[in-house]
Amino acid sequence: MTSKVKNSGVSNVIKLIKKALNHHFGYPVLMNWGYPVMYMSVGLALIFCIKLVIARLNPDFSTTSVVGQAILMPLLVLIALIFPGASMCERSRINANGKFTGIGPLFTAFLSGAPTLLIYYAFHNISSWMSLTLFEKMLFPSFYFAKPEGFGINGILAFIAGNAIPALGVCFFFFGLIWSRFRKSNKKIAALIVCALLVLFSVNPVDSASILVIALWCCFLRDRAGNIWAPFSCMMGAFLTSFFVQDFVSMVDITSVQSASDINITYFYSSFPALLISAILLFFFMRLLNDFYISYNDSLFITKEEQATYEETESKIPELATGFNAPFVFGLIIIVVIWILTILGVQL
Repeated sequence: MTSKVKNSGVSNVIKLIKKALNHHFGYPVLMNWGYPVMYMSVGLALIFCIKLVIARLNPDFSTTSVVGQAILMPLLVLIALIFPGASMCERSRINANGKFTGIGPLFTAFLSGAPTLLIYYAFHNISSWMSLTLFEKMLFPSFYFAKPEGFGINGILAFIAGNAIPALGVCFFFFGLIWSRFRKSNKKIAALIVCALLVLFSVNPVDSASILVIALWCCFLRDRAGNIWAPFSCMMGAFLTSFFVQDFVSMVDITSVQSASDINITYFYSSFPALLISAILLFFFMRLLNDFYISYNDSLFITKEEQATYEETESKIPELATGFNAPFVFGLIIIVVIWILTILGVQL
């Protein structure tokens, strides 16, 4: 009799645990912005561990080489971003790609890649100096890969694995899925949250400032153009610009400096003018994109059917506060642990 009571008590506890887990971590009826963070974080942690295993096995290639990049980066994008994002979009019937609003916004976004790259170079140089000054060591990103010289086979492989695939995954997951889980009235808060999540996902202490600024610009592109292809075009434009400005704007090689004095003053001479020029160009592109946005939306949602479609789409987006949930907190804890390991110098 006593054993039956004990078994019944254990069974009830198990049922309560299952009910609690299903309540807090079960698939939401209306997809919110916080739920995908859990899958993103688990995928990031998994690739983080895979990199550790590869490094411990001591293969013929380095995890920081082009071969390592060709293996790890596509895996990271697929497991942490594409697979979970695509499955959620399919199950919840979410249009993460947005809508086509014309070739003008896409071409403008592509051109804005030039000042975006200059911003990246400038903040990278300043952040590298600050890292060596404040921490007396360079804070390497968790996923660091050596840049190949030239544009041969290694260069093409590095572009596909290190630029095109990550850009596509980032645009789809952050500027597509997560962005679409915010109502239009919350787009300013959406930009801050999306940018913060992207910075956390990058696990790149030295380039956090540049990633934050570029992510803010990409959020503006996503809002003005109405689709994920505008941020993607910007990233591809930045990559192509790198071939033309590398002789004029230098970027600190974080593997070759050990103290702040190793960073030549010329890096600062080029960084601050680059920021000024970039700000002017981005202001111009901003005005141009605003004009595109106004001209497109003047003819949009003018019929009752279009207005009804817009209202139906908005009604399927939950309140902002629903994103602050248990899956989001769980995912955030995982990312914070990875960041702590990275800052402490656990290079995998």
